Amino acid sequence: MTRSQFFMATLACSLATSSIAAHAESRYRLTQIVPDTPASTILAADLNDRGQVVGFVQDSSGRDHAFAWRDGTLTNLGPLFAPASPSTRATANNDRGDILGIFFDTTSDKFVIALLPRRGEVTRIEGLPGETDDAGVADINNRGQIAAASFFEDGSTQAFIWEEGNVMPLPALAGDTSSLAVALNEHGEVLGTSRGPTGHVVIWEDAQPRDLNIPGGTPRDINDREQVVGTLQRRGFLWERGTLTSLPVFDGAVITQAASINNAGEIVGESDLETSARATLWEDGQIFNLNDLVVSNDPQRSFVNLQSASQINDRGAIVAIGRDSRFPSELRTYLLTPVH
Repeated sequence: MTRSQFFMATLACSLATSSIAAHAESRYRLTQIVPDTPASTILAADLNDRGQVVGFVQDSSGRDHAFAWRDGTLTNLGPLFAPASPSTRATANNDRGDILGIFFDTTSDKFVIALLPRRGEVTRIEGLPGETDDAGVADINNRGQIAAASFFEDGSTQAFIWEEGNVMPLPALAGDTSSLAVALNEHGEVLGTSRGPTGHVVIWEDAQPRDLNIPGGTPRDINDREQVVGTLQRRGFLWERGTLTSLPVFDGAVITQAASINNAGEIVGESDLETSARATLWEDGQIFNLNDLVVSNDPQRSFVNLQSASQINDRGAIVAIGRDSRFPSELRTYLLTPVH
């Protein structure tokens, strides 16, 4: 698809979906994920199918610590990841309860990848050999495979996949100088970018990159059906079997961003209008404002404005951030649970 075709598809979707949200059926309840320290902000990174949310809590001084939350209970993971570290962050989890994260190692003055299994000791994951600056981590699947990257002092990056102590590099496309992993599915397929003079969205299968031909695109997630979502030219997109589709937009939307897709093909993200942002769900070719889908008898509905959604799991639960009009200065994190 050319860029002009992409923009025409975007325009057509905008004209066709202006009243879709009005027909949405309310189906979620809100639960606020409350930080364990006062005057702090919760930043969620991942959500598994058991309803466990992981991320980090950042206090007013800028210090942060990893957390895991489930069923109203928040656990500080900092002492488990690295007791002496001034900064720990959980970045991904799987359905087995394994949690992936990073911590700042004061000895090496670098960020290090760590795997916290549901049972057992923390495993420090070494990246690729060489003079690395930091390490970054993208995702973990139920097989225990980890997609991550090493950051080198010359400014280049190298994606890799880790499994049971073995590290396999994920090369850039021919002519490119850097690779970066973004997400990982249950088949071991890694979504990411290959970067050189231009950027390419790629999927690695058996450590071999395949160019998806989305020039200028920013990938965000991949499901087990090899559907990919992200942002291109300020619009959310869905890529499937070689076809690139612009996601529907609200009237007046300036930017849309697709952040997460589950195996049912449900997509969540954000729609930015001139003066506001809306947490957004795309489903069956339609677009919905998640605020409209909160059940009418939820006590928080009239106060909360959901601005952006970042994760959706295979049970349809969603993590979103927003503001409560009673506490307008606070950015809050919520779990949206489907009502059956």
